[in-house]
Amino acid sequence: MVDSCARLLLALCAALALAGATSCYELRQASGQLDMFLRRRSISSLHDDPRTTPRDRDRLRVLWFARDFALRELGLNASESYQSIVVLDRAAVSYVVAAAPADRIEPYRWCFPFAGCLPYIGYFDRRDAVRERDRLAALGYDTMLRGVDAYSLGGWFPDPVYSPLLARTRGSIANTVIHELTHGTIFVASEARFNESVATFVGDHGSLLFLRQRYGHDSPTVRETLAYARDADRWEQHCRSLAARLSALYAARLPRAETLRRKRALIASARATLTAAAFETRAYRRRASTASLNNADLATQATYLGDRALLEDAFRAHGGQLREFISFLRSQVAPAPHPSRWLAAWVRRRTTEARGNTTARAPR
Repeated sequence: MVDSCARLLLALCAALALAGATSCYELRQASGQLDMFLRRRSISSLHDDPRTTPRDRDRLRVLWFARDFALRELGLNASESYQSIVVLDRAAVSYVVAAAPADRIEPYRWCFPFAGCLPYIGYFDRRDAVRERDRLAALGYDTMLRGVDAYSLGGWFPDPVYSPLLARTRGSIANTVIHELTHGTIFVASEARFNESVATFVGDHGSLLFLRQRYGHDSPTVRETLAYARDADRWEQHCRSLAARLSALYAARLPRAETLRRKRALIASARATLTAAAFETRAYRRRASTASLNNADLATQATYLGDRALLEDAFRAHGGQLREFISFLRSQVAPAPHPSRWLAAWVRRRTTEARGNTTARAPR
């Protein structure tokens, strides 16, 4: 294990050097990743450990079977990911910072070798994340900092499970595993919105298929997952509405002080509406009371859900078969220079063809 991890770190450092990366950030995160790999143990060993709680043992089975389902039924790339676990004594494995200008819903971007430019940056040490957040805030940016319990290495190396993930519901664990495995199957450098939207779409649809197959269509687990999905739709609608109002305000080009004053009023009103909304799940009720709803928050949501409507249209046009749709995204859409635009053009062509066929079949 130590030898293989040492080779991993050497490979990462060599790749970074060849790419011209000289900042401490890349090397510091490579070192943090090495530490995570050194902590790995097999999932089966934790499952069989008498100190493991029945609930955690159940969650380990969920992620194991969700992984098998994703590879077998959805055709996601086979890999060694999610066969080992890193046990941590904290609630997050890493901390992500996002930012946006105070008067635009437009993500600040960080650029890296191989991954391209991303609308977020991650740190293993929360203190580093706080420093970066505070640096950007001092420059006048809206900022967001959140802990995450899973992330993908994009298929470059096998992803372990991190123990904070086990605190989630069965549905959320299945969704996360399928989401992250999708990143290892479909990834386009510098296309974060496409990558995250696709992974979110496949995670949402794939996890529901898995849960229905494993627990039954009307099981408590499936009902809980459907309630979470309804809350996610409600949340998205509220945030889209706020983003539209803020974008209209920014487009008006009022004096900056007046723009920021009206912005604060719009966000306060939206927060009050969300707090009073009839969310079904505790997770979304808690989110409504804690979300900043600033430009960084809204830009991050757009990254993960910005192509959702387009993907739903394409999924229906493709026949609603998830495995085949994933194959289509991987083989035809992802290689395109601008995958989202290519997919939008494909949907328009299919819609036009369908209308033409309907007209041809209509009685005269």
